[in-house]
Amino acid sequence: MESNKNYRLTYAVIMGAIGAAIFVVLITILGDVVKNPAGGAIIKNWLKDVHYHHWIGKGIWAGIVMVVLGLFSFIFKSVPTIESIRKLVKVLSWVLVLGSVALLAFFILEYFHLL
Repeated sequence: MESNKNYRLTYAVIMGAIGAAIFVVLITILGDVVKNPAGGAIIKNWLKDVHYHHWIGKGIWAGIVMVVLGLFSFIFKSVPTIESIRKLVKVLSWVLVLGSVALLAFFILEYFHLL
């Protein structure tokens, strides 16, 4: 019975990590793209105003996303199997790789003013 609870917790933490990684990539890109008419970065400025610095704000909100998704997954997901956990680790790995590539591509395009 204890291993089932550990499987649920492991699955929930991985789900939360996937959500947090996607959130960080999206909020980072949107933070630079979404601008007000005066040219200021709306999301980045809001994060800075509320949390002192936009990096701190991203970290706080990523933690909230991770905890909320993890809790929902823990509460509502039936007992996962070791195989479903393995598949989810692969999904997490791909999300991290693709998110890194997306951020790298975005910043390269932004640097060369191609956006």
